[in-house]
Amino acid sequence: MKATFTLLLYLITCAVTAAAAMNVGNAVPELAIANRGELVMDGDKFSWQSWSTGKALGQVQVIQYLAPRLSTSKLNEPFINALKARGLPKNKIASISIVNMDDAAMGSSHFVVSGMKDSKKLSPADVMVVDEKGDGLKKWGLAKTNSAIVVLDKTGNVAFFKEGALSTDEIASTIKLIESLL
Repeated sequence: MKATFTLLLYLITCAVTAAAAMNVGNAVPELAIANRGELVMDGDKFSWQSWSTGKALGQVQVIQYLAPRLSTSKLNEPFINALKARGLPKNKIASISIVNMDDAAMGSSHFVVSGMKDSKKLSPADVMVVDEKGDGLKKWGLAKTNSAIVVLDKTGNVAFFKEGALSTDEIASTIKLIESLL
């Protein structure tokens, strides 16, 4: 009984700590990814470089952290499409997709990276990051097999955070928020 209570208390503490990781108005917990990291395109060649949340300070950052699954990528597709349709200036906004490869189905990582390369060709200004070990999931207290949207202001403070699909109203209000931060 005592062990069950201790375990329950530990799980509640972990949940509260994880939820506290992304408080609106606070600095985003630093995420630095050295293994693989950011996909860089130079002409028709691709390479990898380290990436961190501090890399785009001075710009509004829209980060989508997601599991590399088709169902997960569809969760916030309406938001991503609506944001792209607004045509916001690329020099003022950093669009960042971080893929949690630790949550990839066995044998699928080659296909995921290939898809990222195709996406990079279509949107060269977008930042695409591979999180090989799921560090963001742990550091930011996110759920596996999900998608999260994080909006950071120019100083790196969290302006918006939500795990899961954004509603139509949330899409509209988040885009208005992003425009106000520019």
